Amino acid sequence: LHNKTGRALDVPSGVASFAAALSRDGETVVDAELVGNRLFIFDLLMLGGEDVRGEGFRRRYAMLEGLVLPFAEHVTLSPAFSFPTSKRANYDALLAGGAEGVVFKCGAAPYVGGRSAADGDCLKVKFVESATVRVKSVHPTKRSVAMEMLDGESWVDVGNVAIPVNRTIPAVGALVEAHYLYAYRGGSLYQPVYKGERDDVSESDCGIGQLKFKAESRLAA
Repeated sequence: LHNKTGRALDVPSGVASFAAALSRDGETVVDAELVGNRLFIFDLLMLGGEDVRGEGFRRRYAMLEGLVLPFAEHVTLSPAFSFPTSKRANYDALLAGGAEGVVFKCGAAPYVGGRSAADGDCLKVKFVESATVRVKSVHPTKRSVAMEMLDGESWVDVGNVAIPVNRTIPAVGALVEAHYLYAYRGGSLYQPVYKGERDDVSESDCGIGQLKFKAESRLAA
């Protein structure tokens, strides 16, 4: 497995077995995210040495269902819903459950990397915003760190975020990801939630231009 910069990642043995099985008949490439000891799969790019990005999403998803089933203990295929009633019900459930968001894809759409155009075949709906920030300082007595972001050539304070008890407190200078509802201009991120360290980005990715400020936010009602 590799991150988006191409760096090889250490993976749990169960996920490694899944990767080895996929590549037995040729190169297989999936769009996925490793969270703890589990791999969450979103899409399929190559299967057994064959490029399937030109296939429609429904067909790629059907291929993935067969690949993932024997490895369900270690791998999860992101659920997909086709009918309006099930899509609406699961959208509401995910929103109420505090999920990060959902992605709507045209069933016949090919796989295209990068960000989708507003009128494209793929639409990402975020329930919360996300920002890459740098750790400015670590609180001496509490499980929290101060965050900072690049504003031009200067680093500016964007508030503090608590570190969950099951996560390691990141060191000063570490790049981390934080979710938030919106940001105040010249102030802090509102209700930030620590998501973890990033080893696939650089300090240039901490630009303050990525923030969604309160006046620009569309909060879910």
